[in-house]
Amino acid sequence: MLLSKSMQSVLEQHADLGSVEAARAQHLAWKARVYEAIDANSGSAEIGDPSACGVGEWLQGQGRDQFADNQAFRALERPHQEAHRLAEQALAAEQQSQRNQLLEQLETASDEVMACFARLAS
Repeated sequence: MLLSKSMQSVLEQHADLGSVEAARAQHLAWKARVYEAIDANSGSAEIGDPSACGVGEWLQGQGRDQFADNQAFRALERPHQEAHRLAEQALAAEQQSQRNQLLEQLETASDEVMACFARLAS
């Protein structure tokens, strides 16, 4: 079946949006796992390693294939790495006040990640 160029473009845009929404959901699920790990006082490699999570894999694969030239995509790497660094530090923090401060910073980095996803989806 042959598709018109405009129909093919629409389908590609929807595939791109689906990819962004899946990556956004993966980030939220990762963040939930961070809080669960802190509550349980246990961690995993995925928490501290930005390349080991779903978003990291998306950034290196499908996301790069779809959005490599997009400024919002390029801006995503820094807050994504920062979120992982802060999560790892929060997990290792011994004092609750320090942990809370790190989690606040994590939320700020996470908000930046979500803002990049929103720009990609628009």
